[in-house]
Amino acid sequence: MKSQSVRNSGSLFTESGLYLLAALFVGIVLVLSLRLWESDLQVPIHYTVGGDSDFFLALFKNTLETGWYTNAPRLGAPGVMDLHDFPDLMTSTFVLASVLGQLTDNLGYVFNGFYGLTFLLATWTSLFVMRRVGVTGPVSVAMSLIFAFSPYHFYRGMNHPHYSAYFPVPLVLLICLWIIEGKTLFVGPATVWLPRWQWSWSRGLSAVLAIVLISIAGPYYAIFGVVLLLASGLIAVVRCPARWERGIEASSLVLLVAALYAVQMVPYWTYRIKNGVNPQAVQRDSSDYYSFALSLNNLLMPSAWHPIQAVRPLSLGYEPVPDLSSNAAFHDQNEAVGSNPLGLVGSCGLLALVLTGVAAPVIWTQSLPHLANLASLSLAALVFSLTGGFSEIIALHITPLLRSYNRMAVFLSFMALLAMAILINAGFKAWATSVRRRYALIGLVAVGTSLALWEQIPAAIVPAYARDRLIYQSDHDFVQKIEANVKSGSLIFQLPIVEFPESQSSEISQYDQMRGFYHSKQLRWSFGAIKGRRSSVWQKSVATRPVSDFLDAIRKAGFAGVYVNRLGYADQGLRILGELESNLGSPQFVSRQGDLLFFPLGTPAATSPTGR
Repeated sequence: MKSQSVRNSGSLFTESGLYLLAALFVGIVLVLSLRLWESDLQVPIHYTVGGDSDFFLALFKNTLETGWYTNAPRLGAPGVMDLHDFPDLMTSTFVLASVLGQLTDNLGYVFNGFYGLTFLLATWTSLFVMRRVGVTGPVSVAMSLIFAFSPYHFYRGMNHPHYSAYFPVPLVLLICLWIIEGKTLFVGPATVWLPRWQWSWSRGLSAVLAIVLISIAGPYYAIFGVVLLLASGLIAVVRCPARWERGIEASSLVLLVAALYAVQMVPYWTYRIKNGVNPQAVQRDSSDYYSFALSLNNLLMPSAWHPIQAVRPLSLGYEPVPDLSSNAAFHDQNEAVGSNPLGLVGSCGLLALVLTGVAAPVIWTQSLPHLANLASLSLAALVFSLTGGFSEIIALHITPLLRSYNRMAVFLSFMALLAMAILINAGFKAWATSVRRRYALIGLVAVGTSLALWEQIPAAIVPAYARDRLIYQSDHDFVQKIEANVKSGSLIFQLPIVEFPESQSSEISQYDQMRGFYHSKQLRWSFGAIKGRRSSVWQKSVATRPVSDFLDAIRKAGFAGVYVNRLGYADQGLRILGELESNLGSPQFVSRQGDLLFFPLGTPAATSPTGR
């Protein structure tokens, strides 16, 4: 059932037509911005960027094989990789990955398809919300595209797919606005002193859906959603104490988020009770807060990869001679700098919200109540998340585990763009008094949207497709040769030892050793043993022994060969390769790139798994 605001929006398009049109534009912008005609969609995007994309590619691979991401029996040999020591909940990401896995078992298609889907879903949820607050169709589509194709989205990419999947954000912010405005969700005005149940099917179901989606979107989005829900309840009750049931609605939704999050945490708590706490797995320091904080400068200033070269020095990430051809250099920025620019339209919207929230222009608060309510909510978000705000108290005195408050930027981005949509929509309604004027204004919106997208989409976001394809094929052929020449299920020991997760290795990407896993079907790999657990301790211990003793130890543990990534050594592996060759002879296989080598050990003497 459509709301009154949607029915009276004066759209020239049907509702379903708007969503189809938005989907078409998403496809066009994706093709043009990423130059997809140059890509091979079977090669995972960002394949040679390194960093967290290697980790998530392995998690997608494991999900396709086992149905879920937390337990990988082919990693961490002779034990298994168990992420229950690393409680970064990513439920919605891997639910979607599992759905895509029903369509194809091709890892590249699933990985790349997920990324494309995040743009579409962000556009659609934004469009849904903008229509619910009365924004006309053309303006809604335009602002939704700008929201979906934000610098935040391109920076996150598939390095952080769970943060690229920010489509629940608009839905939660809509619920916050409804609470502030006093629109009933499920609790009606109190009779005497007791609130009464008053279910609204349209708003109530929307609220439940929003809460479920934000609860399974990961810890940051869930916690930020809780903060904004509490802020909306507080704003509503302070404005009108007689309608205190709005505080009950907000509190109830917060409890629902907490309950759903707690349910997801049960396997992690159960694992810790059974295996003990492992403080080495995830280590955070309060100083991280300042590295990953939210600042107005990074929100409002252009990207260091802005298409207009003259404005790039305004970014803290600017270097005098940035490598604009390097997608890896773009992702190598500090996330608080690289992902947070709002773009010109978003920056104008945030400034409009701050002006409205601080000065409260009467003409805006009376004629555009949505804008005024949005301004109050955005100020609450800024007070909480900006450097030195309440977030600093949490980081210094409660827990340093929640460190990346810059990720509130995506909430602020939508609020800013919704503010601009409301302002532009007011002008649209005032001037679109005839069909001719409407089409003329739609043309202006189309041109403005194109310019806005061009202005905010950073340079160097196009992956190095040729390099990705070359190295992907080299890795694939190398691993396939190993798999064809050892027994099914064989254990492969990987050198150098790189701690997992979040290694501080400076020679190769912290998850580069995942490459063998996602090119194989049956082999078991040593990388992925969790720091502080038995397999990791054992691996580090045997690797320090003389090479002959090391080889004897891993043979007895059931390993069939040694995989060497020579790029993981400062000397390009010259010393370790010389020692291995003196004991085992020349490597059986060398990758075409010359970076990976394999030494078979012969038939294992025994199989003695050492557990987790």
